[in-house]
Amino acid sequence: MVNELFGIPVYSTKLEQHEKYKQDFSSYITDDKFFTVNENWSSKTQTTLNNSYNNELPWSDLVSEIHKHLNEYIKIFQPKVNYTIETTGWMNRYFKGDYQEQHNHVNENNMFSCAYMLDVPENSGNFVFVNTALDFYSYTGFDNMFNVSPVRSFIPPLNEGDLIIFPSYVEHFVSKNLSDKTRATVSMNFTIKENNNGI
Repeated sequence: MVNELFGIPVYSTKLEQHEKYKQDFSSYITDDKFFTVNENWSSKTQTTLNNSYNNELPWSDLVSEIHKHLNEYIKIFQPKVNYTIETTGWMNRYFKGDYQEQHNHVNENNMFSCAYMLDVPENSGNFVFVNTALDFYSYTGFDNMFNVSPVRSFIPPLNEGDLIIFPSYVEHFVSKNLSDKTRATVSMNFTIKENNNGI
């Protein structure tokens, strides 16, 4: 399903094989060797990003299903060339009190990113989009003059098993895990490259 977020098309769906993926990843969620704290993050949330063991995670089936949805999403943008998708994936785990600060996934190659709700207990945090285009309202003192101003953030209704795909430049964060259970999510970045083998 495609929705408009601040005028930006965003794709969301529930993965058909979620229970399989949850089982596949379950032993890794509790294995400390796969997780580190990223020194470039303000938060202490643990991640497999840049961990040497990340490639050992069971990525193949999950990536394959996500690519099917990504290809549907890409159709919205009416591709002019044949393309291939290069994918970088990692898993994050949030203990009680953990969060993820506001950020985006922009680099010179990423066009799209996704978040997959692998194991999200109740009160374990929300994935939140931020509309940075409206920062000027703060600069101009708009809020001091008026009671109503455009929405600056949006919490998509994501449940366990849900996938959301969006352009990599869109700012987002994860609010604090208030539960005693571990929240686990998967993030991916997608590089779209031209090829001559057909879409």
